[in-house]
Amino acid sequence: MRAGTICLIVWLCLLAAACTPTTPQAELTRTAIAGEILAAQTTERVMHTQVVAPVFGTQTVQASTPLPTPTPTVLLPTSTNTPTQAPTATPILPDAVVIGVSLTIYEGPSAAYTTLGSVARADALVVIGQVDNCLWLQVETTAKQTGWVSGQASKVQLNRPCADITMGTYRPLNGNVVYDRRAALGPGQFKVQNDADDDVLVILTDKTSRPVVGVYVRGASEYTLEGIPDGIYTVYVASGDNWNGEQRMFSVVWEYWRFEELAQFKTESDSYSVITVTLYASSQETGSETMPLSPDEFPSLAP
Repeated sequence: MRAGTICLIVWLCLLAAACTPTTPQAELTRTAIAGEILAAQTTERVMHTQVVAPVFGTQTVQASTPLPTPTPTVLLPTSTNTPTQAPTATPILPDAVVIGVSLTIYEGPSAAYTTLGSVARADALVVIGQVDNCLWLQVETTAKQTGWVSGQASKVQLNRPCADITMGTYRPLNGNVVYDRRAALGPGQFKVQNDADDDVLVILTDKTSRPVVGVYVRGASEYTLEGIPDGIYTVYVASGDNWNGEQRMFSVVWEYWRFEELAQFKTESDSYSVITVTLYASSQETGSETMPLSPDEFPSLAP
């Protein structure tokens, strides 16, 4: 899925008269060798040939001959071949095993996500990712279904070190505030109308280019972020797929850009600012111009 150039319509509304500041809301989500040793015993068969020689001549009476002194026979021990025992193969454990009665599979790493199904006790799981120090595990079931399950020790027996499991990727919920460094909340409202198909990350930075707040908006969705403090902000947008919660950025990014027109939030005695940005899937000539950016020019939200 790829979006084309995305433009913006910015509506700056000063709500006058008796409009009082509303209560701000901020949303925050988150493979022995069982070496078969062939003991090849070779039995040597010694063929003993007895030669019988006939005796010709006459019988002569001879004097008595004393009997020979018997020589003691020493019996040598017979060597016994001890069979070599093949090594026992060590069983390979699955990445994880369900130990609870059942375990729900979710679309993302939270019970707030859509339920995809469940697995039963003793079911084996292949772990392909994790978040929050394995609090949530991205898994594949024996039925080849992928999703997220709780990594709690009372529910899953994890047979791999958590440190060896890579960070999982997922699709955050619409309106998930993925970054928030507001010192205080204000009355301003910032609405993102995403008419494009791609999911986007929208960031507001202050006049020092410091990120203040970042929100995730799914494609073909909208979200209003409340509690914007007064100030002048630059609006940055990135579109992509496969969200990395640790880096707070898409693993696959389609585009980076920012809006040339600044967003100014100002509170008066009887009014406050409401700013709306609309993102389109095709080129539009209305609204503010945008500027494409390189990855290095886009503000980082990584810890």
